[in-house]
Amino acid sequence: GNIQLSERIARDRPTFPFPVTVPAARFSVYLFTSSGRAHAWLGAGSAAAALLADGAATLTGAVLRARGASPAWLEWPHPLHWWLVETLAIMLLGFVVVAWITRGWWRAWWPAASPARRALVLCSALTAAEVGFGGAFWVTRHQTYASMGWLPTLFSLSTEWRPPTLFATAQWWLAGWLAAQCRRLSGRGIWGFVAAACVFLGADELLSIHEFAGNALKQSGWVGSRGARSVDLGPIHTFYWPIVYVPLAGVVGLVGLRGLLGVLRPPQLALLVLAGTVFLTGAVGFELLEATGTARTAGWWTSDRGSLNLLIEESLEAFGVTLAVGVFAHERWRLRAHAR
Repeated sequence: GNIQLSERIARDRPTFPFPVTVPAARFSVYLFTSSGRAHAWLGAGSAAAALLADGAATLTGAVLRARGASPAWLEWPHPLHWWLVETLAIMLLGFVVVAWITRGWWRAWWPAASPARRALVLCSALTAAEVGFGGAFWVTRHQTYASMGWLPTLFSLSTEWRPPTLFATAQWWLAGWLAAQCRRLSGRGIWGFVAAACVFLGADELLSIHEFAGNALKQSGWVGSRGARSVDLGPIHTFYWPIVYVPLAGVVGLVGLRGLLGVLRPPQLALLVLAGTVFLTGAVGFELLEATGTARTAGWWTSDRGSLNLLIEESLEAFGVTLAVGVFAHERWRLRAHAR
C-alpha cells in the first residue's frame, strides 16, 4: 500500500510551473551564502522576491482554475493538490527570508515600541494566519478525497485536531498565558479567573466539550424531540449545545467584565467588550443560521451558503479571540514597563 501511494504521489506531482524562478532562487542561495555583506543582501532580496512571486503565481493559478479557467502553466487539480502545499511552503520561506532581512530593524524597533504598537503587530500576525486558513478552506471546500487526498480534511474549519482548530486552541491558550502574566505582575485575582476561562475554552476548541454537553442534553429528552439534530424555536433552529453554553458564557462574561472594570483602562475595556461581541456573533449568531439552514435546506453542509456561513462563523470567533489577545498583551507589556 505504501509503495502504491508513493508511486501515485510521484506520478501526480506536477513539475514546478515556473522554470525561470528556480534558477533565480538557486542563484540567490549562492549569493546569500557567499562572503560579503552586499552579496548577502542581494541574495536574500532575490530569494525573497523569487519565493513570493512563485507563491503568488501558484495561488493565482489555483484560483483561476477553481473558477473554471485552465491555465496551461498549471495543471490542477491533482489527487493530492501539491500546489497548495507548495504555495504554503514557498510563502512561509519567503516570510522567513524577509524577516531575516529586516531583523536589525525589528531589534531596534521592538524595545522602543509602545505596548499598543506591539499589540497591533501581534494581532496583525494572528489575523494574517486566520486569513490564510480561511482562504485554504474556501478553495478546497468542494473537493473530495478522490480528487484531493487528505488536504480538504486538513483545512476543515469544523473538525478537531486540524491546523485551524489547533490555531484556535493556541490563541485561547496564548490569551490564558497573557492573563496569567497579568495576574503575576498586578496581583489581581480576576486575571486568574480570566486565565482559567481561556484555558478551558482552548481545550473546548480542541476536544469539542460543548458537543458532549449538547449531546447529553439531547439524550436527556428535556428539550426538543428525540432524534432531532436541532431544536425548533419557531422562526429559527438551534443546536443543543448553545442551550447549555450561552447561559454559562453570560455568567462567566459578566463576572469577568465586572472584575476588570477597575483594572483595565476604558479603551482596553471597550475593545474587550467588542472582542466578546464579535466572538459571540460568530459562535452563537452564525451557529443559529447554520442550525436553521441544516434543518430547512437539503445539502446545506456542502452548499456555498453553508460553507460561507461556516467561514464567517469561524473567522468571527478567531478574530474575537485575537482582539482579546491584543488587549491582554497590551496590559502585560504596560505592567512590565511600569514595574521597571
